[in-house]
Amino acid sequence: MSPTLRYALAGIGLALAFILLGIEDWMNFKERRLVLAESTAQRGAEMIAAELQEYARQGAIFREALPKLAKDLPRQDDPKARHAQLDLLLSEWFAHYRDHSLFPVADCPARLPPAQASLCDDDAPPVSILPGDPGADIALLLNLGDTPADRYMLLIHLAPTRLETMLGSFSLACQNTFLYRRDHGGDREPGMLASAIIPDSPWSLGVSTHEELWQSERSFIVRRVGSAVLLLLLGTLGMIWLRRRADRMRAHGNALEATNVLLYEQATHDALTGLFNRYAFNEHVRRLVRHGQREKLPFALLAIDVDYFKQVNDNWGHEAGDQVLKRVAEAIGHSARRPFDMAARLGGEEFAVLLENAGAEDAWAKAELLRLHVADMRLPHPSGRHVSISVGVACGQMGPDAPLKDLLERADHALYEAKGAGRNRVIGEWEITP
Repeated sequence: MSPTLRYALAGIGLALAFILLGIEDWMNFKERRLVLAESTAQRGAEMIAAELQEYARQGAIFREALPKLAKDLPRQDDPKARHAQLDLLLSEWFAHYRDHSLFPVADCPARLPPAQASLCDDDAPPVSILPGDPGADIALLLNLGDTPADRYMLLIHLAPTRLETMLGSFSLACQNTFLYRRDHGGDREPGMLASAIIPDSPWSLGVSTHEELWQSERSFIVRRVGSAVLLLLLGTLGMIWLRRRADRMRAHGNALEATNVLLYEQATHDALTGLFNRYAFNEHVRRLVRHGQREKLPFALLAIDVDYFKQVNDNWGHEAGDQVLKRVAEAIGHSARRPFDMAARLGGEEFAVLLENAGAEDAWAKAELLRLHVADMRLPHPSGRHVSISVGVACGQMGPDAPLKDLLERADHALYEAKGAGRNRVIGEWEITP
């Protein structure tokens, strides 16, 4: 066989090998995108379901906080004054409030779609969430009154701002997330890779990848394979060396990136609970102050302490105490989900939550929701009761004259008052008598 033929056959074989490698890279790329889409859909559906439950929890707290609402407002003679009074109250209570309707329970079936008419029955839950079409308002239905004669229904419409923000946070890495009704298959976007059902709602969360990404990856693979074939002119040995060198560099870069991520996690997070540590907390406050100076936003600090935690360590050992701290930390971390919010463990059983753009009422409500969440976990305690937390709330305005030390002192003082008042409660600094 002539050298030219041998070289030609070797070149054809290597060209076919690089083409096969390009096809394998393409298949691996599609598999990675599918795995990413499925993970995003599942996690996103869980978070949206939790957000819908948060709406219902807020409605329940509002209903319990105003037990006389059903007896006073429906009996006012002036409907306009009644509507204005309730409109003002709801706009202060709910961050994204739009409108409301107050009507007797007898009018309820006519106000709701036929599929939701069962929510007007006597045995219906006191608070129901009515998700409509994706992108439309979220409706809360509150059953007011304890007897059929007193029962009024309050329908509250809330803007879906938080859901839209959440969907935007999922739309990363050239992927798009969207909600669609399961009974309307036409609402699905083309190219959807994965979807997940959102429990207790008619929605599903779909995930698709931008068409430009597919085209870009295909072009990249084609250019790479073509370049590899051209580089065959430089010799088979050179190509093998270049490929091995690229593999080593890629492996070295991945190892270096993994090391950097691990070092960052160790430097900024508490090893036991996974929350941010005091160092990261202080750094975050500096960024939050700069952001607050630009935007002129209020912020709040929740100082949190696990009640009678020393009894857990003394009676059951530090391992049991660590498990309690981990479970409580999970609930605390869940309460700080906005971009500039932060949950941190300051030391021992002391925690803190920074809330950006939060006034006194909103901060107190979030603290109360957190306290109820910990109580609902029903973690055992040596005293025979369940583990609980006490929370002190302090609020302030971002600026150079609002140091963290002053805010911490005010929050700690409110926490001290909460513990002195019997623990397992939330007290704001504004509730403390001078």
